[in-house]
Amino acid sequence: MSGKATITYLTLEGGVLVIDGNARINNLILDGGKILVTKSSSALLPSMKLENVTISNHGSIVYMGDVKMTSGGSTIINEDPDSQMDWGSSALSIAGNSTFINNGTAAIGLLRIESKNAKVILGPNSFLNLINLISNHDNRIAVPTGSANLSQAGFAQLPKSLTDSPRLIICPGAVSEQRALSNIVGGYGKANVMAKGCKSSSNAH
Repeated sequence: MSGKATITYLTLEGGVLVIDGNARINNLILDGGKILVTKSSSALLPSMKLENVTISNHGSIVYMGDVKMTSGGSTIINEDPDSQMDWGSSALSIAGNSTFINNGTAAIGLLRIESKNAKVILGPNSFLNLINLISNHDNRIAVPTGSANLSQAGFAQLPKSLTDSPRLIICPGAVSEQRALSNIVGGYGKANVMAKGCKSSSNAH
């Protein structure tokens, strides 16, 4: 798909959909396969469920609704330092063996990590800007190399430790809070937590 295009309905059954240009897809049904957004390209994508699907972004993606990564292993990759993903106030839910990898800048209304095998991997000097955060299992956010930045403007519900990586720098917003679940708060784990009201260098919200 090249140039500028608006698609009302699209079904992808395996294969690779390459977006090279500017594309808006209003309704998208995915049954396996891969979406690839090339460098300097942009995509406007609808709410969707992902099962055994890969989304690879070298450009810019804006999601118009919630994205649910179901029990089948799916992967969303914000590939490059200048790659951008924006959910606005919508949610990204990660279940099963699915993985979200951010090497650029990503903004998410609610990040929900739902299973013990789901993973969020943050690349060096990346920025993950959240409004709200829910993680129900131990150490689901990893920073393998360098340091990564996470800002949280709203609430965090963390019954277990968020990360075992001191390379994760967390910047809580001025009105951010941690919410207890059944009087249990696991907290941010080994992350380097800054003072409330700090400002991250890159913030898409």
